[in-house]
Amino acid sequence: MKEIIKTVSSDKSETMRWGIERRMEFIEFLLYWEGRFNRKDITQYFGISTPQASADIRRYGELAPGNMLYDKSLKCYLVGDDFQLRMMTPDAEQYLSRLLENKKETTQLFYGQGIEFDTIPHFQRLVDHTILRKILAAIRNQHALEVEYQSLSKKNVKWRWITPHAFAYDQHRWHCRCYCHNSGLFKDFLLSRILFIKDNTKEHIINLEEDRAWQTWVDVKIGANPSFTKSQQRVIERDYGMKNGVMQVTVRLALLDYLLRQYRLNETLSSPEQQQIVLLNAQELEQIKKTIG
Repeated sequence: MKEIIKTVSSDKSETMRWGIERRMEFIEFLLYWEGRFNRKDITQYFGISTPQASADIRRYGELAPGNMLYDKSLKCYLVGDDFQLRMMTPDAEQYLSRLLENKKETTQLFYGQGIEFDTIPHFQRLVDHTILRKILAAIRNQHALEVEYQSLSKKNVKWRWITPHAFAYDQHRWHCRCYCHNSGLFKDFLLSRILFIKDNTKEHIINLEEDRAWQTWVDVKIGANPSFTKSQQRVIERDYGMKNGVMQVTVRLALLDYLLRQYRLNETLSSPEQQQIVLLNAQELEQIKKTIG
């Protein structure tokens, strides 16, 4: 079903199909971030005809007069001196994420042109597709699986029955949230360390309310390291978008330790430069963990 939205042109209100709206946003995106675009950018990105792209450019000109001007020598549209946002809300994080996507693409996309950047390598953990497929089926069918798992806390691999019910990502690795029949507890298992899954399954319906750590959400309060000067603290607070010196994020209790490790909030480091942010409500969170179990 096509989504219909209301938009305002220079002289009247009209309905606009979702696809047209996307192209209007794309034009404005390029004007705002790149300062220019041409007709070919639109035809290639959306796979539309040249006449349709020309019609879209005219429509955008009506919606946002003064936002663009055509440069005959460059054969492209440039951002106008009176540019005003009409179709989107700028998001720096979104733009930088798109730059990252651009680097991954085999074909050139239409943002970040002329901007040099690079990233450090991402160490991908190997997940066997056949193992993932069996886990997905087990979650959908509410089945238990017999898996061969190598934990680094154990010297040898171990066979165990698990009933998976969710996945979790800690920015580095994928985990499977499961009920472990061997221990009688809900635990996380790294997908990359599940070595084999037998074809035999058995029905096991989980009461998800019993996975209290997964069902419980906690507020994590983070602040600038108090060892810094007030001026240094203020720049860290600005960096993280803190309000009144506090950044608050909400996370499942089951994923809390991953968050703390990711940002080294569970460590005591030798200098504030190494530990620029600190956990402000550690005792509160520890009490919740003890209560939930």
